[in-house]
Amino acid sequence: MSTNSPNSFRDRSTPGSTDDQVLSSSSGSMPLLTKLSRPFLTQNQLEHLRTLTGLSGPKFNSMLLHAFDQIWNIAQVYNFPMRTIGTAMLLFQKTYLFNLLQNFPPNETTIACLMIASKIEDTPKKARELLQTSYYIKEVTISSTQLEEIRQQVLSLERQILETIGFDFRIRHPQPYIIKFSKEMGISRGDALVAWNIAIDAYATDAVLRFPCHVVALACIFLATKVNEFDVLPKMNFARFFCKKVQLKGAVLDLLEFYSHSLPASRLGKINQSIDANTFINFRIDINKQFRNQNKPEPHGSVEGLFIRDPKLSDKGTVRYILDWERGHVSGEPLI
Repeated sequence: MSTNSPNSFRDRSTPGSTDDQVLSSSSGSMPLLTKLSRPFLTQNQLEHLRTLTGLSGPKFNSMLLHAFDQIWNIAQVYNFPMRTIGTAMLLFQKTYLFNLLQNFPPNETTIACLMIASKIEDTPKKARELLQTSYYIKEVTISSTQLEEIRQQVLSLERQILETIGFDFRIRHPQPYIIKFSKEMGISRGDALVAWNIAIDAYATDAVLRFPCHVVALACIFLATKVNEFDVLPKMNFARFFCKKVQLKGAVLDLLEFYSHSLPASRLGKINQSIDANTFINFRIDINKQFRNQNKPEPHGSVEGLFIRDPKLSDKGTVRYILDWERGHVSGEPLI
């Protein structure tokens, strides 16, 4: 069997392989590798990637929340809109799904994600400006030589982050849907505001990696009304909102998992200090009762083609990045 054939490519790849190993197995073809954008992943796929990177648990969550605080504080200086903040947070999450920590220093990666987000959302800022603001907020003095060295690192990371997301800029956010759905269901302004803040916290959860933004928006509204002791579930027209109950349950449970462990550091915990973690543990019990008939397991999700990214991948040959609808145009090419 020819090493250029798709079947040969799949036979030689294994779940523990790196992009480098896959690339070498497909030598001789042009392009050497075609990478498919993956806007959403299943829980099984997320766990597989985190096993490969070793980035999970309390230590990683602490790093994630610290980076999000940094993004938030810098964004306030420049009055960035929520879409820029959310995009930066989402980019940070996705970056560490496919890359090793040793290749992506958290501070420089945070600035790179915010810089890319500012470009994607038409609120552009240069790396130097963002770095200067970051060190000013931290009250750290840095020489111009050091600043230039770090700026070069940020610019280098920019390309690698873009490759990580497959140059897929189809990024949407739950906040606009929260406004529309709240009006549709007659949700109070106070509940909608709580849902808005929960949506900011959602960027630190698996919900934004697993579900479309309109599902996350409904989960935020559901949890916000739950906090204020109001049951919004009867008002939710799932067919009209293009959402399945099992999806809503999954997104809500992701949010509850986050609040059960990280409530004090969350936006919700900071604006409503009367809530404690036990509240969300009790919510989990109530929600399991409300959705007792929604126990259909999530699609397992194949881990084929999910690898730790090789940072030098594009230096070794041509890599084509495609969106899902472009699959029909790449028949015969190695696809991951």
